[in-house]
Amino acid sequence: MTGLLPGWALASSATVSIQHYVFSPSPLTITAGTTVTWVNRDPTEHQVVSDTGAFPASKLLKTGQTYSYKFTRTGTYSYYDGYNSSIRGTIFVKAAPKPAPTPKPTVRPVVTPKPTPKPTPKPTASPTAAVASPAASATASASASASAVPSGAPLASAASSAAPAASSAAPAASSATGSASGSSGPDVGSVALGILGTLIVVAIAAIAFQSGRRGRSG
Repeated sequence: MTGLLPGWALASSATVSIQHYVFSPSPLTITAGTTVTWVNRDPTEHQVVSDTGAFPASKLLKTGQTYSYKFTRTGTYSYYDGYNSSIRGTIFVKAAPKPAPTPKPTVRPVVTPKPTPKPTPKPTASPTAAVASPAASATASASASASAVPSGAPLASAASSAAPAASSAAPAASSATGSASGSSGPDVGSVALGILGTLIVVAIAAIAFQSGRRGRSG
């Protein structure tokens, strides 16, 4: 490739024409590593000679002949025509530009999506069966027995009716007390219910006794 620019050559090679008894282009600026080729286009002979001997002189170039030299060092090179010293030329050798650094690709961090926490199901409350208190059952039984006795019955009938109720209330109270003490020690509530049931039975017996007395006196 022999590209030419006015006074500047960026290609790896450049051409200088010797025509009409001048070197063209001159001055010529090139980068280090460029090969310059002189071409004789005149009908007479020419010779390329360095002023300082920085590069070897060419042979006598006839019409159409060429001479090439690769400039590897930076600097200013002046030369002339050995056949006609009035013909002169200059070459400026500059350092080759450094290639632009290749940009590094930007690595984006991989974001791992956080898992969605599953809702914890709430425990279903089991229905609590209503347990009847033994003392309450005994109290209800005693009340039913007392209400079954007529107001005009003799005292013996009232006492005999109240006695089974009292006897049924006592085991119930003792059973409640025993179950409470067998499970986790004495249950104050169960004992209190048992005592209350006994008091109710006694009260009912007293009422029955008073009713019998009134019936006799009448």
